[in-house]
Amino acid sequence: MSTKGDTRIPKPPKAPEKPLMPYMRYSRKVWEQVKNSNPHLKLWEVGKIIGQMWRELPDDEKALYVEEYDVEKAQYTEALRQYHSSPAYQAWLVAKERAEKTMEEQDQERKQSMARIRDRNDVPQSDLRESYILEDNEEDTEDQYTAKHVAAARFQRNHRLMQEILSDCRLPDPGQLITQSRLNTLRLQVEQLRNHKRNLCQEIDGCEARHRAKIQKIREDSDRFVEEYEKLTLTRPMITESQFADMIVKAKRDLQREEEERVSRYLADVEMRRRRQQQRQQREAELAAEAERRRQQAQQQQQQQQQQQQQQQQQQQQQQQLQHQQEQQQQLHQQAQSRSHQANTSVVDSNLQAPTERAVERGGIVVVRSNYFPVKCFCVHLFREPLSPTLPLQGSVLPPQIDIYSKKESDLNAIFVAQY
Repeated sequence: MSTKGDTRIPKPPKAPEKPLMPYMRYSRKVWEQVKNSNPHLKLWEVGKIIGQMWRELPDDEKALYVEEYDVEKAQYTEALRQYHSSPAYQAWLVAKERAEKTMEEQDQERKQSMARIRDRNDVPQSDLRESYILEDNEEDTEDQYTAKHVAAARFQRNHRLMQEILSDCRLPDPGQLITQSRLNTLRLQVEQLRNHKRNLCQEIDGCEARHRAKIQKIREDSDRFVEEYEKLTLTRPMITESQFADMIVKAKRDLQREEEERVSRYLADVEMRRRRQQQRQQREAELAAEAERRRQQAQQQQQQQQQQQQQQQQQQQQQQQLQHQQEQQQQLHQQAQSRSHQANTSVVDSNLQAPTERAVERGGIVVVRSNYFPVKCFCVHLFREPLSPTLPLQGSVLPPQIDIYSKKESDLNAIFVAQY
């Protein structure tokens, strides 16, 4: 039968340690310096300072730690390869597989035994009773150990011996194989632990010294306070009953005076608030009156503007009516003039044809009488160039109201002036 210690998975041999990162190398190097320069700081505060120093470290100094890390990383890779190919690691793999297989077999046997127990529990009660009776009958034999018992004992002994032979306790202990680099690392770790212990002891001693100094200061302050209190108790003034009564009367007077001052201040505040309220109401009334006056002025101005606009519209309408009447009169006058002009032109053309020709021949002024006009004389002036109505006329003086008519004969212009 296998025991519990035989079936457990053995521990693997010691693997090579991983190299420290560049930051951890720098931290290990400057830790003591930072801790000594700042003894009152905690460990995490020292770590923060070192982290800030690492971030501010130049790149060329960081490169040194990175190179050391790369070298040790290459060495670690080679050592790990040798570790995986070492006999101790291979033996550990074999022992691990054997232990796992044994555990699986034990689990399987446990399941089978549980199944057999369940099968036995399913047997009827009568069968159990009969088997019990048979066993009682067989116990009468004198030989208690049969060949079957001897074979089972030998089988168990052989398996126990095989497990002892093949167990990991017979394999070489990989922990006994220690290299020089491992020894150096262990020595360095021991030295670091000693330094850390020494620093912790120094920190504890410093804390104890500060605590003792603080206790001493507290005691001195307490003694000084006791001395001053005793001096005050010895030099305190003594008050008699009459002095105490006078103090009470004085305090009452002070309280009464303060109460009167408070009441007077309260009344003054109330009066001031009342005056302010009246002034505010007066200002509001003035503002309302001013707003009403402005509103009335605006309404008056608006009404005046409306009246002016109405007057302007009426004037425009009157002007338009006058213009329309004048235009109608002008049209009627023009129509009358055109009708009279047509009639006069036809008469003048018929009656003045000979005088005009004579005037052309003589180039002078001709007076013609005609029964067709309401006037008795005409003046005809001949020009070689076209004549504008604005040019002065030559001949006898004419009345102010005249009509001017033009007629073109060959290359001459004849101007006929008629008196009404």
